Amino acid sequence: MNKEDMIPMDNPFSIPIQLRFTQEHYEKLLKGFIPEMMEDKWFICLDDNTIHCYRSWTGFENYRAKLINEIDSNGVCTYAVKELIAERNAEKYTNTDDQRDIDLFTKVIAYFVVEANIEDIKEGV
Repeated sequence: MNKEDMIPMDNPFSIPIQLRFTQEHYEKLLKGFIPEMMEDKWFICLDDNTIHCYRSWTGFENYRAKLINEIDSNGVCTYAVKELIAERNAEKYTNTDDQRDIDLFTKVIAYFVVEANIEDIKEGV
């Protein structure tokens, strides 16, 4: 499986979200996540500071989120996500619950990619 085999979403839907990543998280995002077995379910890559999450079995893109480079109050570089784009083509992805999309995206990125607790990346928690 490689990025060229992935299929971008064709009915994107915007959902507000508040996530924040450290420089260490960003470096892990750069490496992405390549599934090693069928149970892994996700192919995740960072391209042009945009996180792309594809289902490994179908190649369909379910989520996309742009990283915004910011400087926090201590002068430290961080990366924010303020908008989650989710697929809304029912033939590719049947969920229409925005909160479920936020929860799943956050969980997948926290556990599979940046190897952090969800609370570590959720802003305002």
